[in-house]
Amino acid sequence: LRARAEARRDAAAVVEVNEAVFRAKPDAEGYESLREQAKAAGVWDALRARLHAFLGERGNPLLLDVLVREKSFDEAVEAAKSEHFRGASSQALRLKLAETIEAERPRDAIELYQRHAEALIQLRGRQNYREACRVAARVLALYERLGDSAAGAEWFATLRTKYGTLTSLQAEIAARFDGMAA
Repeated sequence: LRARAEARRDAAAVVEVNEAVFRAKPDAEGYESLREQAKAAGVWDALRARLHAFLGERGNPLLLDVLVREKSFDEAVEAAKSEHFRGASSQALRLKLAETIEAERPRDAIELYQRHAEALIQLRGRQNYREACRVAARVLALYERLGDSAAGAEWFATLRTKYGTLTSLQAEIAARFDGMAA
């Protein structure tokens, strides 16, 4: 079908066929190729919206990756807050997004870091707890930078209480924060 559409020089038909291929097996390379073809055909804006909806409905982490690369941070933050994005690759992309927007949008970064810390804690394990403490320290530093240390301390106290029965986590908190966050 693609070869026939190309032979007819029907750019819209080529995009349509490639969209079907992308939907069957979405990946970054396919997205980039489809974007170039759709821009050339003058249908990118409509196609972009459909592809983002498609990826978002399925919780495909490719959406977060694409939005960060496109610097569509408003959309990326909203997508990252969605419950559709739970897997390990989504967590890594959520962290990358938080790091990317931290300087310009610290409040959004705080929320993403908080979600990431909780997701790590829920995975259990000493290494995850250690990483969650590292992320929590970043959250507290951002609150401090915003002049809202009290909100950071309140969040951290709530986190400690919520997971008070996890002795390994509490040990990591004590080791990292040395009793400063009571």
